[in-house]
Amino acid sequence: LTTVESCTEEFKHLRTSGFNFLMIEGYANGPFNVDYCRKILTCARNAGFDRVCLLGGEHLITKGIAETPEEQANIEKSKVVFKERAEKLLLLMKELGFTEYYLYGADEPHTPNDIERNRIIAEEAHKFGGKVMVAFIFEDNMKTLKGIMDVPIMSWASMASAESEVRDSLAANKSI
Repeated sequence: LTTVESCTEEFKHLRTSGFNFLMIEGYANGPFNVDYCRKILTCARNAGFDRVCLLGGEHLITKGIAETPEEQANIEKSKVVFKERAEKLLLLMKELGFTEYYLYGADEPHTPNDIERNRIIAEEAHKFGGKVMVAFIFEDNMKTLKGIMDVPIMSWASMASAESEVRDSLAANKSI
């Protein structure tokens, strides 16, 4: 984001080129910096986007399962910061008129710790009408995160080389 004007123009170019969804990094001056995110989300809305995903929460919730009391205290502190910022940003996205707004989860989850991080992010997003999306490498994660993730982003290459319930469902135009 150089200027609000240049950002809005870049987003308008994307919108007029046929894009209808933006994934925006909310990392400037720290993850989910509310002032920065307000500017960039306003640019997206002013450019005509009504669906958006904000990345950054995964940098606040860096651990989901504690192994020591000190780690548990750190997790609780990070949850407080995440929840405060996520609430403000989700309400802002709603206020700006986005019809769908997402937080990006902890990328490529495959451990119990990753699953818990995504659960924390999703719980907060869902409280305020938001949804959560995240990229997967392993199809089994879709089953593990069922009810937590709203939109799984699957690598087609990871599904194309072996049996794939997801691929087969999509090919048959069935819901997954």
